[in-house]
Amino acid sequence: DPGGSTNPGGSTNPGGSTNPGGSTNPGGSTENNRYKFTLDSVFTWKRQTNGGMPVVVKDTVGDDSTTYDKLVAVYVDGARLTRNVHYTATRGSINITLHQDYLKTLSVGTHTLYVELTDGYVQNIFTITASSNGSDPEKGDSPKTGEEDGSLIFYVWLVIVSFGGVGSLLVLKKKMKRAYR
Repeated sequence: DPGGSTNPGGSTNPGGSTNPGGSTNPGGSTENNRYKFTLDSVFTWKRQTNGGMPVVVKDTVGDDSTTYDKLVAVYVDGARLTRNVHYTATRGSINITLHQDYLKTLSVGTHTLYVELTDGYVQNIFTITASSNGSDPEKGDSPKTGEEDGSLIFYVWLVIVSFGGVGSLLVLKKKMKRAYR
């Protein structure tokens, strides 16, 4: 069962160290030159996003249906994840989706994703950001609604001034009619 077996290599710090012979890409990905994350992978997840975070692992030597069978485990920040609880994995290279419920348990900031395969690994940094409206629902923050920015007071004032202006024009028009009689 890919992702469900123990680490045959016996490494003691999955996701916490890199392969000395590995390369580092500008995007923060460290690979053992055999496996890589594809451009379809997403390495930023915003709170309040509906859905998980998808990544795709590809075998650069010969990506075929057997690549999926080489999946041993997935780790975040050195902690081994449980398949179908924290993530799902499907064929097509290796399509991994970190579940939304799991991502919500992680703090805002950077984390390390490490994918172990029978004959290599790939890892990358990913980022969890607060929601775009500045609130963090996990901390009980409410989204900003604009109530405190004074716009309601401005619009009420604008209506009052407008009615005052229209009223003044009507009074002025009435006075002008009387003056010309």
